[in-house]
Amino acid sequence: MPQAEGEAMRDWLKGMAGLRRSLEGNRMLRPVAHWLGAPSIWHVSRRSVARGVAVGLLCAFVLPVGQIFLAALIALVTRSNLIVASVATLVTNPLTVTPIYYFAWRTGKALLGPTAEIREVLEEALEDEPVAGDFLTSLSDASLYTAGGLLVFAIGSALLGYLLVHLVWWGTTRWKQRQRRGGRRSVGEV
Repeated sequence: MPQAEGEAMRDWLKGMAGLRRSLEGNRMLRPVAHWLGAPSIWHVSRRSVARGVAVGLLCAFVLPVGQIFLAALIALVTRSNLIVASVATLVTNPLTVTPIYYFAWRTGKALLGPTAEIREVLEEALEDEPVAGDFLTSLSDASLYTAGGLLVFAIGSALLGYLLVHLVWWGTTRWKQRQRRGGRRSVGEV
């Protein structure tokens, strides 16, 4: 890693330490302050970062509003990296939400087909829940298709993000090991 990048990373990590202290000292967050002190939600490790990406992507597609807050809460409970989970939700933003919803609608329509049968099954399952049943009947076909597509995107992107972080982390570690071994050989050959 070049010198400038190393210094920038160090400064960024120092800023995160300040953020952690300010969050722990915030009186509004006092009820969850003991969770904010858990090192695993701040530690940059392969597992905590992978979990953070998965949590963030899941929340990005499941909720249209309040994604960062939900991702932060889930990150606290699952001991995922809090910052990574919060940042990963930004995959859905004002620039990307329109194409995402369009492709979610198309995906849901392709997967669900006609919704009459789905409505019957869901209405039977929810007949003891009048509020949920009324909500279901108020949804249009487009809403059901979009919700189905977003659910597929949420689960698929969370799994894919989790696996990609592990793969990239493993590849980067292997590359760095080879670079170190190659550097030692060239020093020994001189």
